[in-house]
Amino acid sequence: MGGVRGRPAGPCRRRSPAHAPCRLPPPPSTVRPGCPLHRCLAILLLAAGLAAPLPAADPVPVNSICPVTGRPVDKAVPPILITMGKGENAARLVIAVADAEAAEKVKANPELYIAAARANRQVDAR
Repeated sequence: MGGVRGRPAGPCRRRSPAHAPCRLPPPPSTVRPGCPLHRCLAILLLAAGLAAPLPAADPVPVNSICPVTGRPVDKAVPPILITMGKGENAARLVIAVADAEAAEKVKANPELYIAAARANRQVDAR
């Protein structure tokens, strides 16, 4: 098998105290752990992979009945994302609604509708 830029694969041509002998180019499955150059490259690739944004998933509502009106939710109306708590321990809840008016009511007072949405029913009229 050939090496990088037409060089034959073989012992590493770099000779320095910081660079342990290795093979250039190593196949990804056989990177030698003792090579500082490859270790640094692996760390950079790992960091880049962790820093890459994850694709946004569609929010999944917890309910199919509007907590405001009691009617089935309308998938054309964007669901409401409610964040409960602060920081990284914050819980997020997605509530679907039947119409834009119901969405405004949920946004105005989300605490009132959380329990009803989880129970998949309309809020008790008091």
